[in-house]
Amino acid sequence: SETEQSQVLGQQLLIACAAGDEEKVTVLLKNPETDVNYRLPYAAMKFSSFTPLMIALAYERPSIVPLLLKDKRLDVTLTNKNDNDALHMAVR
Repeated sequence: SETEQSQVLGQQLLIACAAGDEEKVTVLLKNPETDVNYRLPYAAMKFSSFTPLMIALAYERPSIVPLLLKDKRLDVTLTNKNDNDALHMAVR
């Protein structure tokens, strides 16, 4: 289904952000189906509930952040399980 596809692409975006793969991030952001605000399910791992932007910040991938910020679908107000948004993480 469309939402499954969106989630799969969102997962790929998370991985690409963690890896600092600018090319892959750029390709995924060009796809209108990519969920740019995708979050890992809560129990998954240390970074569960993190968005791709939060992952890029957590993994210190500064080249990825502006690519994400340019995307109009990005919701910078989302918070993770610790109640921090991306701005809180950026200033740490």
